[in-house]
Amino acid sequence: ADWTSLLRLYHALDLLATDPLLPGSLCRSLDNVAGELAAIGPGPDRHSSADARRLAGRLTSLAHYEWPYRDDSSELLRQVNIYCRDLHELVTNTYFDYPVEDLPTR
Repeated sequence: ADWTSLLRLYHALDLLATDPLLPGSLCRSLDNVAGELAAIGPGPDRHSSADARRLAGRLTSLAHYEWPYRDDSSELLRQVNIYCRDLHELVTNTYFDYPVEDLPTR
């Protein structure tokens, strides 16, 4: 019975991480984030917004292409968590807390 429960747990974890049709899955959520960043377009600092889009792409790549082939899913989830925190900081700094240049007065 313990082996059966363990196998069900791993199948459920894989499903929650990789099913692009499941609304709460990791893949679908990361795809949505990447799509939203692409739709927003560049922010005031083009380098920062490009960094955010690149990190979102790295996250989707981890979920779509590395998850199915990695045996250490807990380590991959930790890495995704770190990247998500980094992405949050990049998006905040790029689109909300960016420095405003002084405009010359006329």
